[in-house]
Amino acid sequence: MSAHNIKFEIKNIVNPSVKVFNGGLFHNSYNKQNIRVSNVDAEIRFRDSSFSSINLPESKFSNMLPDDKLMIAPNVKGAIEKLLSHPELVNRDSKEIFITDKNRDRLKKIISCYLPDEEYCSVEEDFRKSDIIDNDVVLVGRGSFRVITVYSVEIDEYKVPKQYLTIILLDPYHLFIPSNHRDKSKVKIVEETYSEVGKFGSHISKYFSFN
Repeated sequence: MSAHNIKFEIKNIVNPSVKVFNGGLFHNSYNKQNIRVSNVDAEIRFRDSSFSSINLPESKFSNMLPDDKLMIAPNVKGAIEKLLSHPELVNRDSKEIFITDKNRDRLKKIISCYLPDEEYCSVEEDFRKSDIIDNDVVLVGRGSFRVITVYSVEIDEYKVPKQYLTIILLDPYHLFIPSNHRDKSKVKIVEETYSEVGKFGSHISKYFSFN
């Protein structure tokens, strides 16, 4: 089915369990061995800027949506609606992001659009990724929708440690940390995907809202 034949209405989902966070992020001392499992039990909160979108041609990264809402890919629409309805899904299959000398410059350039340099440097070891999959939609030639978060442990008013995953940015096209797919290298996949989505010009917040 072509995108032109897809008919749907964009919904603003009001969910009282969605927490919006405007504060600073700082690295906490915690035992990373305790969270190397794929399922984390953390409270999910959205950074207030996380539904803003960017387009960085030099990094071949974009999380912009099409200017015509009918052209939004069904898996993207479904994943965002699922994320807003059930933010706890971010805990599932949450994986640590390893920032290396090879990918540091590119990833920092992308994340710095959402975090000031001092925050980025403080939490560079705490980034994680989660896939949000709409099981009703079959992916064709494109990676799954990803959410990029920062893991932290904070002490609440009762002196009890509490885990958080703070959503920093949305990666609807799997461009933040691309993967090889079948007979295609991740470099080729990034080039092909960006050539398609790099022309989009609408922020995610144009169509979806968490408040």
